[in-house]
Amino acid sequence: CHLYIDGEADLTKAEKICINSKVQRPGVCNALETLLVDEIKVRQSSESFYARIKVFKVGDGLGIIAKDISDLKRTIENHRLLEEKYKTIIETTDEMIHQISAEGKIVWANLAWKKYMEVDDEDFIGKNLIDFIDDKTKKEFAEILPLILKGKRVDNLSCTFISKNGKLLFLEGQTLPIFNNGKITGSQAFLRNVTERKIAEQKIIEANKRFTHAARASKEIIYDFDIHNNTIWWNEIYYELLGLDYEDTFLDIGSWTKFIHPDDHDRVVKSLTDFLEGKENYWFGEYRFLGKKNDVHYFADRGFVMRDRYGKPFKMIGAVTDITFWRQNIQHLEEIIFSLSHKVRQPVAHILGVANLLDNELITKEELN
Repeated sequence: CHLYIDGEADLTKAEKICINSKVQRPGVCNALETLLVDEIKVRQSSESFYARIKVFKVGDGLGIIAKDISDLKRTIENHRLLEEKYKTIIETTDEMIHQISAEGKIVWANLAWKKYMEVDDEDFIGKNLIDFIDDKTKKEFAEILPLILKGKRVDNLSCTFISKNGKLLFLEGQTLPIFNNGKITGSQAFLRNVTERKIAEQKIIEANKRFTHAARASKEIIYDFDIHNNTIWWNEIYYELLGLDYEDTFLDIGSWTKFIHPDDHDRVVKSLTDFLEGKENYWFGEYRFLGKKNDVHYFADRGFVMRDRYGKPFKMIGAVTDITFWRQNIQHLEEIIFSLSHKVRQPVAHILGVANLLDNELITKEELN
């Protein structure tokens, strides 16, 4: 016969049953042969501890050995609490987490993964992970997946998933191998949903393209002047004007001032300096600029300055229009007007002189005829 004492049993009652079942009549066939004892919490005065009990026969009685396993019980309990905390973190984080088998099939995913992918367990458990990758990036992902399944850790993974309802999800994160007894059994991934950021970046790229095309269509020079660092960025129109290779980099302010016509240099630099030291936000300057062949260009420069809360400028953005064509036409028109006025002035003077003579009766009409 066998007796099992549970860890939450009444020990006083259990002790009586144990002794009675063995020593009352040890020769009968129903006497106790096996005693199985759970981890019993033994009370000792005001303190308590967990013990593992071993009972054995000693003559006509029983021997009992109790081993204190309180530390083990506390370790197990702490481990259980840590698992609960880990599970809570995993299920409440906004990161998409999934685990795949060594064959590349999804075996588990957290709530964030299900939310963004708009799926339930039956929609993805046991399915191939690559089936959830967008077609445009599937080929690239298929090249790295075998490495992941072989245990390679990928720290800068970038991929595009497609949800059940056809939404594109741009994801970034890392993968880690899963080991069991030293053998790779799969992989788990921790992915951040960066879809909003990617869409915003794409809008910025498109806006920059439109801006670049608009600037090229208008042939305007665009600049971005970082006043604190004394650096300035120019668009490619500026480099074309100077016959230089385009560089999307920041230069110092000297990349502008050294090409201003010597007769205009001091005036323009002083005008800009006074403006930056003032409180206005808009600046306008008209000056001559020397091109790649030392040819003269007439510029109309309009700038907008950004100031901090103390009124100090920190950035200036502007556009420069090449008005050389209009300036040359105005000069040509002025020359024409001057020439015409010279040609017209002499006959008009004769007419006015005769009219004066007639008016003062210094000559008669007959004499005039």
